[in-house]
Amino acid sequence: LGILVGSYVGDIVGCELGVTVGYMVGYAVGTSLGILVGSLVGGVVGYELGNTVGYTVGFVVGKSLGIFVGSIVGNKVGELGATVGYTVGYVVGLSLGVFVGSYVGDVVGCELGVTVGYMVGYAVGTSLGILVG
Repeated sequence: LGILVGSYVGDIVGCELGVTVGYMVGYAVGTSLGILVGSLVGGVVGYELGNTVGYTVGFVVGKSLGIFVGSIVGNKVGELGATVGYTVGYVVGLSLGVFVGSYVGDVVGCELGVTVGYMVGYAVGTSLGILVG
């Protein structure tokens, strides 16, 4: 009877004790292992996600900022180009106009002067010749 009761009680106590100890050990090991794995996975995922998001945000901001700065710089360069182009065009046009005008004026004036002078001289000479003759 002692063996029977002892083995029965021993089974129950051993089982309960084993379950309790197993649960506690399993809980401790599982928790530690879960925390370790979770932190590793979280770290890797967080790092990769952070890199991806950071790259995307940085790219968008950088692109927008680049377009903004580029448009400002382009506008200023365009204004400078317009000013330089206007100034150069004005100087070149003025110089070329003076040169061409003076050349054309010389040629036209000379030809016109010769023609008028010849005609006047011819008329005066003819009249004078008729008068004298």
